[in-house]
Amino acid sequence: MADYFKILEMATTQSPIGSLPPEIISQIFIECLDPHEPAAMVSTSAPLLLTQICSPWRTIAHTTPFLWTRTHLLLAYFRPGSMDTATSENEAEIQSQEDEERLPHIKSWFSRTGPDLPLHLSISDELRGLPPLQSVT
Repeated sequence: MADYFKILEMATTQSPIGSLPPEIISQIFIECLDPHEPAAMVSTSAPLLLTQICSPWRTIAHTTPFLWTRTHLLLAYFRPGSMDTATSENEAEIQSQEDEERLPHIKSWFSRTGPDLPLHLSISDELRGLPPLQSVT
């Protein structure tokens, strides 16, 4: 497995994109972002996906503040009392623990934006255990 990663890194650094200056690669990374949608904090899309390609790309992505200025947080939680009490309390405790585990990642994400760029944050929640909305009027 170590040989695989060595070959992958060599292929990445010896490819034509590896000869570009970091400033150009940084601009290419910025163009990978959807200008109308904030980035989700998931490893399958930019900017986190870009950090997984190789070490040089990780460094470039981490030092490109604009990549980290737009993000979306999904808060998924249970409302106490919305299901039977035992299940609700257990699910709420699990969610609280998951939120605590996410906090360092969220702080790390925001720390990369730098002090001079505005931060665009969208937040949505997923209410589980509540009855569906029947009518809006």
